[in-house]
Parts: sequence; structure tokens; C-alpha cells
Amino acid sequence: MRYAYPCVLNPEEGGGFYVVFPDVRGALTCGDDTAEALEMAEDALVAILAVHVHKHMPLPIPSPVANGQYLVAVPPVPAAKLALYTAMRAQGLDEAALGERLGIDVDAVRKLINPDRYTHITRIMEALRAVGRSLIIEDVDIDDGSEAAQTEREAESETEREAESETERNVKREHERAAAAV
Repeated sequence: MRYAYPCVLNPEEGGGFYVVFPDVRGALTCGDDTAEALEMAEDALVAILAVHVHKHMPLPIPSPVANGQYLVAVPPVPAAKLALYTAMRAQGLDEAALGERLGIDVDAVRKLINPDRYTHITRIMEALRAVGRSLIIEDVDIDDGSEAAQTEREAESETEREAESETERNVKREHERAAAAV
């Protein structure tokens, strides 16, 4: 999944903007100008997604960016942690099960998936491999608001959602096969 969410910058009466994420309930912030509002938006996004992890809630699926919206990406290390958390949920793994696979205790796993805590990316990559996942980093144009770029982003988002759904179906089938074999 791509950990980047669209947001809307709404002008405030006294100047500045308040930021809302249509897909992420509770991710609200503001800034004196566009740059500050988007910087604050990244922090608010990571904070609320961390709440999802702490409460063992599913992460919201980002919708395509609409006209007038800005795309806010989760920074790489928290995004990697969210990918690990998502893979654990898809496979029905709890912290103890992942800890067993990695040879670490539950507290270490909790730190590993906590977006609020720093973990070296190589450690997260090792854990992702343990759940059959990997991480791909890509660079994108951030200021391209053209219609062609918007169409491309929407197509990529749809393809990613379809691939993720297929992965989830495959994981579910594997769990069903394993349960039937027991």
C-alpha cells in the first residue's frame, strides 16, 4: 500500500489554513501558510495512524487525490512500520508471533511497529521479510497538479488497491488451507 493520503487545506478567516484528511478521521491540524500547514499535516497524519496501531485498528485506505487536494506522504521509517503492522494484521499475527519469528520479545516488537519510535530501517526490512513483504521506495513529483499526473496517480492507486486485495485474499486462502490441514 502507498502510505500517502490526500488532505484539504481550508482557509481560515484570520489567515492561515486548517487541514483535514478526508480518509483519516481525527487527523486535523493548521498552519499559517501552505508550507507550514502541509508540514503540520505530516505530523498529524503520523500521530493519528500511530493511534490506529496502538489501538489495533485497521489503517484507513487512502483515496485518490482530487482537485484542490494535496497529497501528504508518511515519512519512510513510519511508513515501513505501518507496512509491517498491515502485514501482521493481514496474516493474523500478534506481537508474540512476530517476536517468535524474529527471535525478539514482545516489547521489542511493539517498538518495531510503533510509528512514534525510531527504528533503523534495516531492522524493519528484516521484519518485513519475516512476514513475506518488502518495501519499495519511489520518488514522485510533488508539485505536479496537471490533469495527466492526477489521472496517473488515480490509476496507480486503483492498481495498488487491487493488488492489495489480491494479497489479502491469498493470505486468507493460506490460513484456510493451514486450518484445514490441522
